[in-house]
Amino acid sequence: MSRSALKAILMCDTFGVSEGQLFLACKRWAQHECETSGREMSDENLRQTLGEDLVNLIRFPAMHMKEFSEYVASGTFLSQMETLNVFRFIAEGINMSSFNNRSRFNRGRF
Repeated sequence: MSRSALKAILMCDTFGVSEGQLFLACKRWAQHECETSGREMSDENLRQTLGEDLVNLIRFPAMHMKEFSEYVASGTFLSQMETLNVFRFIAEGINMSSFNNRSRFNRGRF
């Protein structure tokens, strides 16, 4: 998939999978790109490969607590401050994050 196709998907306001699954798909895309270019598979390189424009389209605060803690917070893909801010939103509804917090998961439309 091209980067522009991935960006078009991330710009959608409704999608038939959870935000956690969408994040994992983005991570797999970045892993493939790193493999292709011979880069190390670190969280830093995966984030750099995606680019801030795509990372900012991932709706981390819209993830369920279990998804976020298992898929994202267990690594270093986000900074400590970003992780803390997303946890605060998920747990308390306090929005300190720059990430979009609206869910795009909509089972009824697909």
